[in-house]
Amino acid sequence: MKTPVNLFMSAWVLLPLLILLNDGLRAQVTPGLELKEFATGFTQPLGIVHSGEDRLYVLEKPGTIRSLDSNGNYNGFFLEIRDRVRSVSGEQGLLGLAFHPDFPANTSFFVNYTNNEGNTVISRFLLDEDNLEIANAESEYQLLEISQPYTNHNGGDLHFGPDGYLYIFTGDGGNGGDPGDRAQDPMSLLGKILRIDVDGEEPYEIPDDNPYAGTDFKLDEIWAMGLRNPWRNSFDRDRGDLWIGDVGQSKLEEINFQPAGSLGGENYGWRCYEGSEPFNLSGDCSGPFDYPVYEYSNQGAAECSVTGGYVYRGDQIPELYGKYIFGDFCSGRIWMLNYDSLAMMYTADLILEIPQWNLTAFGEDNHGELYLTQFGTGQVMKLTGTCTEFNYTLEVNPPSCSYTSDGEIVVTLNGGTPPYSSDLGEVEMGMVTLGDLECGQYSLQITDENNCKLNPEIELTCPEELFPDFYQSGDTLISEEEGVLYRWFLDDLVVQESTQSTLIIEESGVYRLEIINDAECVFSSGEKEIIFTRVLSLELHQRVKIFPNPASERVYIQFDGLDWEELKVYNSRGVEVARLNGAEGFQGVLNTSSWVSGWYLIEIRTALNAIIVKRILKEY
Repeated sequence: MKTPVNLFMSAWVLLPLLILLNDGLRAQVTPGLELKEFATGFTQPLGIVHSGEDRLYVLEKPGTIRSLDSNGNYNGFFLEIRDRVRSVSGEQGLLGLAFHPDFPANTSFFVNYTNNEGNTVISRFLLDEDNLEIANAESEYQLLEISQPYTNHNGGDLHFGPDGYLYIFTGDGGNGGDPGDRAQDPMSLLGKILRIDVDGEEPYEIPDDNPYAGTDFKLDEIWAMGLRNPWRNSFDRDRGDLWIGDVGQSKLEEINFQPAGSLGGENYGWRCYEGSEPFNLSGDCSGPFDYPVYEYSNQGAAECSVTGGYVYRGDQIPELYGKYIFGDFCSGRIWMLNYDSLAMMYTADLILEIPQWNLTAFGEDNHGELYLTQFGTGQVMKLTGTCTEFNYTLEVNPPSCSYTSDGEIVVTLNGGTPPYSSDLGEVEMGMVTLGDLECGQYSLQITDENNCKLNPEIELTCPEELFPDFYQSGDTLISEEEGVLYRWFLDDLVVQESTQSTLIIEESGVYRLEIINDAECVFSSGEKEIIFTRVLSLELHQRVKIFPNPASERVYIQFDGLDWEELKVYNSRGVEVARLNGAEGFQGVLNTSSWVSGWYLIEIRTALNAIIVKRILKEY
């Protein structure tokens, strides 16, 4: 029978050796990661928990909780209940801690321990009213007591889920092979995940959406079943997924997964299955079962007992972000899971190995950084990256035009250990230069000698686009867009290239304009079909009189006997603002009071289809 009981007890035999190995705790497999001592001097630490603030709380097996500040300084005992905790067996003791989601506004927190009779107790405690830095040990209110048939497989983890409910993780009650088949028994709370509402009526309420709430022959508290000894579990603080490290019997250690949004009711298979392999198919083993997303052998290897971990959501080790990190109690090996989308399965990469290091728990602080507890030496270690000083600066030169490929990115490396390599270019003198680039998003990976990686995400912003336009006024095409060169086309042939933004036309056809800016970028207008109309002689042009000019409230127009058919007014942007028909009895007065100030063109078409154009300034 393989259980963490014997493992915990054997740690005391290994203690002298462990102390001698303290200087060698950086025996790492993946370069760029290491464990640094955060705090020490604890008695059989089994967990490290944050309360939503920067303070951390270390769970000690004999029945105490000690608090640390964000620098690892010891603040004293937060809770001491050794008188009511039984910790004789290797798997008994103070096993779980969870702070209310609204802590410290709600001053309650919850613990899981084995009492003096050896039974599992779930209790609520409150902060001391006279000193909010510590708990009031006399404030205990017992929510639940679960009878334990043996001294091992107590589980013990507590977590509040994203839904605000308290999740309680219980083992199958112990001995070997679950002789009472309790993990598959829906009338037993052992070998289960329980889900309760601690904010309702006392001692607790059953959430209405628990999968077995209100059903016969299944306990309302059960959320999921089929677990042997779930030793350390966690909710992904970003996605809400639940990860479960379930200790195996004699063959397989397993990681189980419950996605966010689960309706509950999962059955993880024990004792019918150990991992994905049959173990004892007597009884009701009809399933369906939820098999592990990852499992590893404990036969003939250093591994013996999985310690579940966390999905890393911190900022200090970006290469681990979003990876599930877990370890093994006996081997001191720590892995991260990777999902292979092609094979549709998880694989594990070994990231650290600390021989003879009894890993009892992972924990995360309020910022998502990870910590580990060592049972025998009483240490709390922080998982850190040696790559944090490996950084870079950028020089980004976007393309000169939106359609050119003359952009450039220069990455200058700061820190790290040469030689460096890059997936997109050579590294010379600590610099990576990428040239001949179009505008867009670029991803780059740079690796140093220690396998530390940088992954700059760089955007080359396209220069601002220009969408030129032009309009016709008499025999003149006019553009008001700024440029250094204007190239006019008639039926796709260049008819004028100059610094002038106007073109005097002499024939009808399809016209187009290209404008070149000071960066020599070319912007093209759309095509327009233009009808050429010859302007009248100067003598006829002078027969139309417009006054006053500048104008204010009104403009008077005299035609001096000229037979006209249509009058149009355009503002400085070429937008028509008025139109009159000669047959409508125009009295010669235009009301200009509503016009904004600026230049206007008055275009008059005669009965002979000729055009007279006058310019007028509107003032306030």
